[in-house]
Amino acid sequence: YIMDNNYIANIAEFNIERAVKAVDAYSKSTGIGCIVINTKGATLYSNIKDINCCRIIKNVEGLSGNQMCTHAHLYGSYQSERFGGKYVFFCPIGLVHWVSPIINHNVLKGAIIAGPVQMVEPEEFLIEDILAKNNIEPKDISAIKNTLHDIPVINPEKVNSMSEMLSMVALYVSDIQPSKYCEKENILEQQSS
Repeated sequence: YIMDNNYIANIAEFNIERAVKAVDAYSKSTGIGCIVINTKGATLYSNIKDINCCRIIKNVEGLSGNQMCTHAHLYGSYQSERFGGKYVFFCPIGLVHWVSPIINHNVLKGAIIAGPVQMVEPEEFLIEDILAKNNIEPKDISAIKNTLHDIPVINPEKVNSMSEMLSMVALYVSDIQPSKYCEKENILEQQSS
């Protein structure tokens, strides 16, 4: 879905039409949905199919699900800018996402987030631990566990490759030269060695 165009024009500090076209092409080729956010974490565009566990988290009584997701998305966005244009992270309930920043005039203006996926088959005890840590009610835990079967399981190597591709998509939307992130990535590799 896309929000009202007049509203987006006022809050998007990058070419949102170009971003929508790019993430739709990415999603069609990978089968993974994406959202485009601004620097406040507001969703400007989403092509993610309705994932029940995400919707349940956002509606859990006494839990600020939207705020949890927003914080995770923003944290991932800033980390992706810091670490060479891509970052893979776990959301509050343990699902995997990857994010790449949208940069204009050398400033973070938004981000593209892909996911959710799982990198391993879900194990009952791990799911219950993650959900219990977030004080999710037993009735909601069973609903979330039922929806995990609809979320694809993708191996870490492929997730890394899809993260690389998303970084290229974000560069297409940004006004930054790809060499900036290549230099940053080389420095990070040297430091880790």
